[in-house]
Amino acid sequence: MPSAHHPRRAPAPAPDPLGEALFAAGFALELFDALPDVVFFAKDVEGRYRAVNETLARRLGRRTKGDLLGRTTRDLFPAPLGERYLAQDLAVCRTGRPVEDLLELHLYPDGHEGWCVTTKVALRGADGAIVGLAGTSRDVRPPDYALEYVRQLFAAGCIQSG
Repeated sequence: MPSAHHPRRAPAPAPDPLGEALFAAGFALELFDALPDVVFFAKDVEGRYRAVNETLARRLGRRTKGDLLGRTTRDLFPAPLGERYLAQDLAVCRTGRPVEDLLELHLYPDGHEGWCVTTKVALRGADGAIVGLAGTSRDVRPPDYALEYVRQLFAAGCIQSG
C-alpha cells in the first residue's frame, strides 16, 4: 500500500524493439533525407509508418514527416495502390519474406505517374521476432519510349503493382 514514505511506482514502459532499432539507425535516417529520388520508410507489424524520409512526405503532399507517422498506406495513397502496398507490408511482416526489386507504379502529388523499384525487408528484435519492416523505393527514369512501352505492358496485365 503506498504511503507518503513509499509512493507507488509507475509501471516500466513496455519495450519497443522497433523504436530501439530506429534510434540506433538515426544516422541512416538523416542520410535518406538527402536523397531526392529514394523513398525510405520503416513500419510496425500493422503497416503503420514509424519513420520516413523527407522525399516520402513531399511525394504525398505533406508538410512534415510527422504527418505520416502512425498512418498506413491505405490512409495516404489512392485506391487501389494503398491497399496493395499495405498487403505487401503485412505479408512481409507475417512471413519474413522480403520484397526485392519490384517494379511498381506510383503517383506524384501533381497526379502524374512514375515508376519505382521497391525493396522491403522484415526487421527483427533481439529475440528474432519480426517487429516491423523497412524499405526503399527508388525512382526509375526510363527514356520516354520505354516508359510508354512499360505503361502498355502494365495496362495489358503483363506487369503487376503489388
